[in-house]
Amino acid sequence: MTGRPTLEDTWETWLERVPGSPAIASVRKVFPGISWNARVHQANCRLLLRRGVLIPAADDGLQPYQRTLDLDRRYYLVE
Repeated sequence: MTGRPTLEDTWETWLERVPGSPAIASVRKVFPGISWNARVHQANCRLLLRRGVLIPAADDGLQPYQRTLDLDRRYYLVE
């Protein structure tokens, strides 16, 4: 991967780094640090959350567009 990570890159990287189905982890665990690359992946996670692809492991009762990303909360990807 070269350049800015895409949403698909973030999705694929999550699945590579988090074992299990569903692949549940915190964003900070999957994309640690403050590097440019980690921050782009974290920003992509915000978009995936708003699109309903990244889901909180514990139901919060909110619609996807109402959610805000918490880097330490556990999430999983809808495949």
